Amino acid sequence: LNLLRRKILFELSINPRFSYSTIAKILGASPEVISYNIEKLREQKVITGSIAIINPKAINCQSYELYLRLQNHSPEQLKEFIDYFVKDPQIRWVAHGSGHFDLMLSVICKDFEDFNNIFNKIKSKLDKHLAKHLILPLLDEDFLYSIFFLDKVDPIKFSNRITNFKGKDDGSFQKY
Repeated sequence: LNLLRRKILFELSINPRFSYSTIAKILGASPEVISYNIEKLREQKVITGSIAIINPKAINCQSYELYLRLQNHSPEQLKEFIDYFVKDPQIRWVAHGSGHFDLMLSVICKDFEDFNNIFNKIKSKLDKHLAKHLILPLLDEDFLYSIFFLDKVDPIKFSNRITNFKGKDDGSFQKY
């Protein structure tokens, strides 16, 4: 990817709904150049869509990460556990690890009591296969901007760019 396309991806990582003119103004290019480059990124399947990332605190929810160590389970049972967790609407993501923990879950809930009910359901599902667990409440969640699109980023300029963005009333979903 050339530098302009990496910069476009960076701006879209801040807000995928930025207009071509907004990106053009930020990058000092014409909207036509931005449009052309975004279309090429789509054709190359670099851009395949966009998603909204919801901040749980903004909707009065809490997030917990749950790390699980399993014992005495077959590969089929592990797959069954993963499928079960993937279908649970209160589990945001499921990861299978090969290190100290076998499964990692991100749970979204109303409060600690709600989390405790979810965790009891998880313990019941895993039954005798649960050897160890670690619960981490997420105290602060922020959004990951795709800084890796840019080379030799000045940390102060990057911080200012994000801070300035968060303060603007441009209809962005991220500040909410």
